[in-house]
Amino acid sequence: PIEEKKQERKPEKKNEKKEEKKEEKKEEKKVPVSLIEVIRGASIFAKEVEPLANINIRNRLISSKDCSPTNELKCALVSIYELATTPKKKAGSQPGPQSVFAEHGLSMEKIAQMKIEEFVDSVVKMASTNPIQVFDFLAVHGYDLWFTKCSLSATKESQFMFSVPKLEEFIAMCEIELSKETKMIMEMEPSYLRLTPLTEKPIKTINGIDEDMLRTHYISILQHSLPLIRYNWSVLKNFNDNLMNAIPYINWSMCVNLIPENSIPYTISSFLAAARKLCLNYVKICLQQAVLNKTSVVRERPPKLLFERLRLASERVRGKEEENESEKVDEKTQNLTDSMFFKAYEQVKNINLTLLRPSKPEGSAPFLAFEIIFQGEYVVGEGGPYRQFFADLSTELQPSASSEGYTDVRSSALHLLCPTPSNVNHQGDSKDKYTFTPSAKSAMDLLLYEFLGLLMGCCIRTGVRFSLDLPSIIWKQIVGEPLTLADLEELDPAAVGMIKLFANPAINVEEFNSSLQECFCVLLSDMTSEELIPNGANIQVSLERKEEYAILALQARLMESKLQCQAIRKGISKIVPMAMLNFLTHQEIAAIICGKKTIDLGLLKRHARYAKGLSLIHI
Repeated sequence: PIEEKKQERKPEKKNEKKEEKKEEKKEEKKVPVSLIEVIRGASIFAKEVEPLANINIRNRLISSKDCSPTNELKCALVSIYELATTPKKKAGSQPGPQSVFAEHGLSMEKIAQMKIEEFVDSVVKMASTNPIQVFDFLAVHGYDLWFTKCSLSATKESQFMFSVPKLEEFIAMCEIELSKETKMIMEMEPSYLRLTPLTEKPIKTINGIDEDMLRTHYISILQHSLPLIRYNWSVLKNFNDNLMNAIPYINWSMCVNLIPENSIPYTISSFLAAARKLCLNYVKICLQQAVLNKTSVVRERPPKLLFERLRLASERVRGKEEENESEKVDEKTQNLTDSMFFKAYEQVKNINLTLLRPSKPEGSAPFLAFEIIFQGEYVVGEGGPYRQFFADLSTELQPSASSEGYTDVRSSALHLLCPTPSNVNHQGDSKDKYTFTPSAKSAMDLLLYEFLGLLMGCCIRTGVRFSLDLPSIIWKQIVGEPLTLADLEELDPAAVGMIKLFANPAINVEEFNSSLQECFCVLLSDMTSEELIPNGANIQVSLERKEEYAILALQARLMESKLQCQAIRKGISKIVPMAMLNFLTHQEIAAIICGKKTIDLGLLKRHARYAKGLSLIHI
């Protein structure tokens, strides 16, 4: 009976397999048929549309009424005719593409033998039969689809290049407005550029580019001619295309700031570091991703950091209640030991730092340098506590008026950061900035700054953000950019005004003696005094030495946080290779570590997905 049952089951399986194969064959037959139908429909549509497209192109060249050339075409042909009939100094100096249209009688030699009317008529005849070929002819001679001359005839390239500040502004316009900060910047050809101010109506595009991408508010760029704009973009694009291929062969660790001041930095990396603002952001992102991938390690699990935030908060409250007792701990030491920053430092110093360089996980897994555990708190997930840890550290390092325990503008739990003089005095445009405390130079302070740099390296590697407002004078020292007077003005406008007053050669003796009574010492950002010369506090600045005082005071204020920034760089280099920082600008490193303060509404709208009943109209 068992064998009979097996024999009964076998034909059922065979029948099932046959039916499955039949269904698969039916599905396979349907696919090619549908594709053939689509291809046939597309070819029929193309045949129907081609005459219409030729009519539209022809109407841009000649008038449909009397077949006369349009004004734009006539102006372009007149310029080509003048170029062909102009005598050349050297034989054989005719343009290279002269033989491309020789079979149509439109080579430069043939054009020079014609009259202007004959030349125009021959082009009009070509436009009536093959209008696309006319645009090819115009493109050979440097004209675009809008009949604009976009080729430069002079030989000195230096005459056509923008200045370096203008090039930086031009790159910002191309990256932010034209390519919307995407990798499309590398595919944008010079012929695509045709710009109009935002106040004017957009130009109707021909090559399929969005009209809004050709509008800009950079009026200073629009003051130049279109051929000049396209030429500068072609040079920048060629430079960045070649740089993409050369990046793996350049030793980026040799930078300008690592070479002695009395030597000349004749290295490729030093020149590229000086020209870092001319490198496109997409090139830098590719370099950053390649460096981070090559320096990552595979680990089984991330290190764990344990914190009892509830107990730390209760200890802070208890410490305030016991302030009036006779035996009390120093305020700075107590704030340091009761902070999450110091607790994290005590735990991380016992961890193998190579474990803090993880490879990026696949899928939606959280990207963590270490795992944060808040004991006594019910937390779901790992990404939330990790981000909250950096937010808590930001509050400890840089307390705001809304923070718990805030007493005055100079209160800080760690004394590593202090508000800038412009923040204290509410001067200038940077009223919310904090800077490194210049007097924090002890061995312990520098170790803590180094640990802060290590955490900044974790931000670069894992994409988490600090909430710190640091001035450009700090970020420039981190990436090795030279400092200027404008950086000090952002930090302390009053000090810059005083330095300019001392450096003014037109001041007379009476004004100097009545208003300027200073010694050879200067106040730093944390209101500590530093002597500029030995015994400078007891030596008054005279009229003859006022310029010397201005130079010394400027150097002291620019370098007041030099040791702290060196410790930060040392900490970052433990997580991220220092060579990568030498390729970034101070704005870019600030955005990578602390994020951007502005929100791009256009980017948000492009990536927003609306629920049922909602659309872009509701915004």
